[in-house]
Amino acid sequence: MKIPGFLPIPLEDLLIPETPIIEHVIRGVVIYFALMPAFRLIGKRESAQLTSFDLILLLIVAEAISPAINADDTSITAGMIVTTTLFAVNYLMAGPSSGAEPSRDSFRMRQKCVSATASTTSGS
Repeated sequence: MKIPGFLPIPLEDLLIPETPIIEHVIRGVVIYFALMPAFRLIGKRESAQLTSFDLILLLIVAEAISPAINADDTSITAGMIVTTTLFAVNYLMAGPSSGAEPSRDSFRMRQKCVSATASTTSGS
């Protein structure tokens, strides 16, 4: 279905992947596990610890592996399949509890700090 004067390419080319969905899923999982050791070697867990060079490296790696991940399929659906796969693998690897309730933990830490400070000031 080509919309005259609107899109230079048919909608099918944008929405229907050229390669099988399972191939996109497998490619995403393989690339995830191939890159995980490399980023673990960097040893920086928080974005505040990353330098400009680390961020540049991350962008270059993403650009370099893009054709390997999506098998030169330029459809939007293929991109969403790979993105969803990467997020799902990351969620499964990190565990659902790792980021589920950070506010409670930080609240408990603040509560302990306030309690310790209050007991120190009330004792003097």
